[in-house]
Amino acid sequence: MEQSKSKLNNKEALKQARSLLSRLSSSGQTDVARELGLSYTLASAFHANSSAMEALNLRDCAVVRAIVELIVRLGISPYLSPSVGLPRQKKKEEEEAGIISHGLSVPNLIPPPQSSSEGILLTSCNLLFSFAMDMDMEKEKGFCVALVVRNYYLIDIIAGFLQVAYGPSLEAGLECEAEAVALEKRRRNIAVGKLEQAMGIFVVGDMVEALLTLLGQKKEEGPSPSSPPPWLNLEAGKLLSRLVMTEGGVPAVIQRLVGGGVKGDVQVYYNVAAHLAKVPKYIATAEEYYRAVCPQLLPFLPYQDFGKGQPGDGEIAQQILRNIHHTSLFLAGTMIVRDPELSETYLLKPILVPLIRWSKSQSESLGSENLGSEGEGKELTENLIVGNLMRVHALLTAGHRGANKVRNLVLEKTRPMVPVLMMLHYLLETSPMSKPFWAKAMPAKIGLDPDKVKQAEKKGYNKNEEMAKRKVETKNANEKSDKRTGLRKGFLQQYVSEKIDEDEDLSTLGRLKAAVTDLMIAHISELPEDLSCLMLSFLSDLETRKFMWPSTEGEFWNALKPSSPRLHTPAEYLSRLLLTCESWSLVVRLMGDILRKLFNLHQSLNINRMQPLYEENLGEISSLDNALQVMQSFEILNEVVGSKALEHDLSAASTLIQDLLNEPALLNDEHMVELMLHMVHNVLNGFSAKFSEEGPDKQGREVLISISTSLERICSSNSLPEKVKRMSSTLNTRIIPILAL
Repeated sequence: MEQSKSKLNNKEALKQARSLLSRLSSSGQTDVARELGLSYTLASAFHANSSAMEALNLRDCAVVRAIVELIVRLGISPYLSPSVGLPRQKKKEEEEAGIISHGLSVPNLIPPPQSSSEGILLTSCNLLFSFAMDMDMEKEKGFCVALVVRNYYLIDIIAGFLQVAYGPSLEAGLECEAEAVALEKRRRNIAVGKLEQAMGIFVVGDMVEALLTLLGQKKEEGPSPSSPPPWLNLEAGKLLSRLVMTEGGVPAVIQRLVGGGVKGDVQVYYNVAAHLAKVPKYIATAEEYYRAVCPQLLPFLPYQDFGKGQPGDGEIAQQILRNIHHTSLFLAGTMIVRDPELSETYLLKPILVPLIRWSKSQSESLGSENLGSEGEGKELTENLIVGNLMRVHALLTAGHRGANKVRNLVLEKTRPMVPVLMMLHYLLETSPMSKPFWAKAMPAKIGLDPDKVKQAEKKGYNKNEEMAKRKVETKNANEKSDKRTGLRKGFLQQYVSEKIDEDEDLSTLGRLKAAVTDLMIAHISELPEDLSCLMLSFLSDLETRKFMWPSTEGEFWNALKPSSPRLHTPAEYLSRLLLTCESWSLVVRLMGDILRKLFNLHQSLNINRMQPLYEENLGEISSLDNALQVMQSFEILNEVVGSKALEHDLSAASTLIQDLLNEPALLNDEHMVELMLHMVHNVLNGFSAKFSEEGPDKQGREVLISISTSLERICSSNSLPEKVKRMSSTLNTRIIPILAL
C-alpha cells in the first residue's frame, strides 16, 4: 500500500477513484475490506499531493470528497452504537448533494464483518485524524484533504474515538482471552490519547460543534426511538466541560446553542445561561470553574451597536454577536447570584479594580502621565476605563432573574467611585458639544427658544407613549421589587425587543453617557442619606480642572475638557439629576445642610462695610464669594427641585423645619429666617394638598403645632425686621385652617 501510494499522482488517483465509485454504485454487493483499503490508499495519495490540489476543478474536488466520505461510510459509521454519530448511511434516493460526481455517488453500504470491527474503526479514524492534523492553516488555504476532513468529518472522527475509548466492546462475540483483552485496552488507550490531542489541536468552536452535535443526536425512526447512550453523554459531557473552561469555550458554546436562535428569545438565553452557570460535577472545585469561565464573559458584557437594522452579508454575524451578548449577560448575573464571593473575585474585580485605581488617582492628584503605573494591574487606558464602566452598567441594568442581588452587589462595590462618577457625569452632561440628559424630559426649563421647546415637547410625548408600551411588554420579566425611579432597568429585555428610541445615541460616547447617568441615578436612589455631604462639597468646592483622564485627545477628551467653561453650573446639573431621581428625602437633607453651611459662612464674615479693603481682608472676601456661591446654589436647588421635595416628603421636611426653627442662632439671622420661611411656605403647600379633604393625622398635627409655635416666636422677636415678622404671621394664619379640617 505504501509503495502504490507513493507512486500515485492526482491524475492516476482520480482515475482509480472514479472507477471505484462507479463499481460501488452499480454493484449490489462489495468486498468491504478490499474497497476500504483502496479508499485508504487513494485518500493518502490525495493528501500527499496536496500542493497540486489547486489544479483540480470542481468535479475533481467532488471525487476527492467522495473518497473521504467512503472511508467514513465503510470504516466508521457501521461500527458506531445506535444514536452515536451522524446517520451517514442513506437510501439511494436520498444521496447527498455535493458528493455526486460524473453521475457517481457514494452508495448505501453493507456493514462489514464483525471479526475486526474495533480495529477497522480505529484505523479509519486514525487515518482521517492524521490528515486533519497534518495541515498548515497558514499555507493550505485552498482545497485539500485535510480541509475536507476538518470541515465535514470531524464529528465522525470524534464519534469513532469516543466509541473505541468508552463504548461497549465491538469484539463482544469473541472469546475474552488475555491477548484480546490486552488488545482492547491498548486500542482504548490510543483512542483516549487521540481525543486529548484533538482537544489541544482543533479550534475550540469546531470541537464544541462536534460534541454538541453528538449529544443532540436522536434516533426517531423505528419502533424504539433512542437518545445518545449514557456512556456518550457522560464522556462527551466531560470533554465539553473542559472546552467551556478553555479560552474561547464559553462564547463557542453560546454561539452553537443560541447563535442562530430567534431574535429576542429571552427564555432561550436564560436556559443556556442557567445550564452553563452550574459547576459540572466533573470539575474538582467551583473556584476552578469560575476562574476559567468568568474572564471569558468580560468582552461580551457591554452592549454594542451590532449593526441593528443593517441588511447585508454581516446580518447573521451581527445576530450571533447580539445573542452571545445577551446570553453572556444572563450567565454573568446567574453566576453572581449562585456564588457572590467567587463572582466578585473572578468577574467583578477585573472590572472594578481599574476603575477604583482611576478613582483614587483623582483624589491623590496624580498627573495623567502617572495613571499607567499607579498601583498594580493593567495600564489605565481610555479603552479600559470606558469598557469597564459599560460592563458595570450592563450588570446594573440587566433585567434577568435575581437582578436585585446583582444590582445591590454592584452598587456596594462601586460606592467608593461615586465622587469621581459625579464629576465625570457633570463634565459629560455640561459639555458644549453635549445634549444633557434632562433636555427631553424638561425642555421648557433649559433656555431653549420657543420653537425648539415645542418640538421637544411633542417628541417627548411620543417617547413617553413608546416607553409605556415597552413597560407593558417587559413588566413580567422584571421583578416587582426592582422599581427604581429614573434608572433604565430591564436593559436586556429592552434591547432584545429591538425597540430602541430613534433619538437614542448609540455612539460610544452616547453609551458612556447613558452608562454613567444610570450609575448616578442608581446610587442616588439607593443611598440618599449618604450623599448629602458629597453633594454639598460638589456644590461649593468643585474644581473641574483637577479632573484627569487617561488621554488628552480624541472624542472623549473633546467632550470632557475639564478646563473649558460649562453650559450649566453644578447647582443646575445637580438639581436636574435629583429631580430625575425624585429622591425627595435627599433634597430636603441637602437643603438643610446648605442652609447650615451658609449660616456658618455668615457667622464667620465680620467685614466692616465702611472699612477699606486692605490685604488682610482678602480672606474674608474669598469667604464672601463662597457664601454667594452657596446662596446661589440654594436658590437654584429650591427653584428646580426643592419646593417639590418639601411638598412630597412632608415627614423629612417637617423634621428639618422644626430643627432649623429651634436653633436660636439661626432665628437671629434675618437672611436665614427668610429662607426658612420660604421652606415653611412650601411645606404648608404640601400639607394643604395632602390633607385637602381629611384633616392631618396626629403626627401631622403635632408638626403643625410645633411650626406654629416657632412662627409665633419669630413674630415676637426684637432682632428681626417687621417684614420678616409679617411673613411669619401670614404663614401662621395658614396653619389654622389646616388644623381645622
